[in-house]
Amino acid sequence: MSGLLPDPYREQVRAALRADTTAIVLGILFLALALAVVVIYRLRRRSKDPALLWLGCFAGLYAVRMMLNARTVQFVIGLSPRVCEFADAFITYVILLPSLLFVWELFPDRRAALRWVLGLQALFAAGGILLDQLLHRPHSLGVINNVLVIGLLVAIVTVLLRQRQPTAKTRALPRGSTAFRFHRRHRQSRRTRPSAC
Repeated sequence: MSGLLPDPYREQVRAALRADTTAIVLGILFLALALAVVVIYRLRRRSKDPALLWLGCFAGLYAVRMMLNARTVQFVIGLSPRVCEFADAFITYVILLPSLLFVWELFPDRRAALRWVLGLQALFAAGGILLDQLLHRPHSLGVINNVLVIGLLVAIVTVLLRQRQPTAKTRALPRGSTAFRFHRRHRQSRRTRPSAC
């Protein structure tokens, strides 16, 4: 193995692999979760709970985004960082839609308000994707998107705190959000480190 790479590149490859390990492992776990949830959804005959499908879509998109941000994965599949940046922006704009549809299934009594939020988010996602293409710059609406995500999280937490009788679906939300928070912190810390490649 030591003869495969010239000495100057060996340490760079090791550094890139070390930096990307967490994102790749979590990406694989989220992808496995997405596939498992979709299989369970398909196998359930009597009560096909759409919440499972939307959870699977969210987990799959999140997994793909995590892995596309890993330089090692970009290198292995042969995609340029620029293409991956646009794919990341696309997924970032779109990922709220299955999330909102998941919330739609959890809180049927809030569907009137969620219908508006879903419509506005769909328009925002389409506008963000179009603007990125027109400006040739990914994440052109990134700050606004971050504000929307934080607002949505605050709204969901508020609804959960006000809910008198938590359901089985809503009791699972805090456990699922732990992995999301862990990855978010890891991603932010990676952006502050100097590039290894």
